[in-house]
Amino acid sequence: KVVDLSIRRKSMAAYQQGIEDLANTNTNFVDEINKISSEVDCSMCRLNQSDSLDVQTLIEQSADEMERSLQEARTGVSTGIQEVDERLGYQMLAIGEVTILGAPSKNGKTLFANTIAARCDLLEGECAHIFSIEMPALGMFNGIVSAISGVPANFYARQSYYSKVMPNKYDEWMARWGKAAHELRESGKITIDGRKDVTMAYICSEMRKQSQLAQNEGRKLRVVFIDHAHRISYDCSKKPMTYVMGDDVRMLKNTAADLGIAVVLLCQLNENSKDRDPTSYDILDTSRIRHEMQAFIGLRLFREGGNTYFGIYGHDPRYADHETKFHPAYMW
Repeated sequence: KVVDLSIRRKSMAAYQQGIEDLANTNTNFVDEINKISSEVDCSMCRLNQSDSLDVQTLIEQSADEMERSLQEARTGVSTGIQEVDERLGYQMLAIGEVTILGAPSKNGKTLFANTIAARCDLLEGECAHIFSIEMPALGMFNGIVSAISGVPANFYARQSYYSKVMPNKYDEWMARWGKAAHELRESGKITIDGRKDVTMAYICSEMRKQSQLAQNEGRKLRVVFIDHAHRISYDCSKKPMTYVMGDDVRMLKNTAADLGIAVVLLCQLNENSKDRDPTSYDILDTSRIRHEMQAFIGLRLFREGGNTYFGIYGHDPRYADHETKFHPAYMW
């Protein structure tokens, strides 16, 4: 930021001097314009010193990456759900990237995100942060507890009902709920932000804050869940929604890359995708988000015989390889 402000000041001074010199008709205007351009270009070169790399530097960095990848096979974070991992590509929830989880309204986006939050492969000292923009933080927490323990997600809010209607299961569920909650508390791997009226700038700022707080405790913020993109407030006073959403998700991706975080962004899909395989083109209001994501996982909810099933649809994985699967999967 210091360099940025310095370049701005020097460029403004150069342009101002150029205006004064060009106003003097006794000078050669071509020479004056070239002089201004040269001074501004010299300032801009300060930005390129770290961004422009020669081949020798790139070879050295590639060799370092090769050596690291021999010792560490982990290139991303596993969701803990094989059907999803197989459709994300070899980097799974890629670190420094945005993974889109999409479904039409009331098709289980939050339920599925809760399950991933409960099961994702966080290593010792790694943690996750959740922006629960749609659901109350308490409901989000109990959804995660439910994914770990197998008790109903509304168990915490329907004690009277379950104790009377299912007394034979009530004590068992209470014990499992307590065990899962205790595990989450002891691991400290989940924190939840329950604020509702938020902007993408707020989310990115909080990601930096939570990353620093985790670092102060000797931990690493590794995964962020955002539920969901269409609940975020967007400023459409100067641009249409599709452009604003695209710009904001680009800001999110850049923040994730800076901090080394894998982001799972939930998105609502058009209702006409309910009766066919959903793709990233079905994201409501915009297709520009597609350009910022590393992979798209579409969901469809099926209920049968009291059970809940999901159709899992992979689309546009950036890190696809020969093991990546592109046909739908169905899971309980």
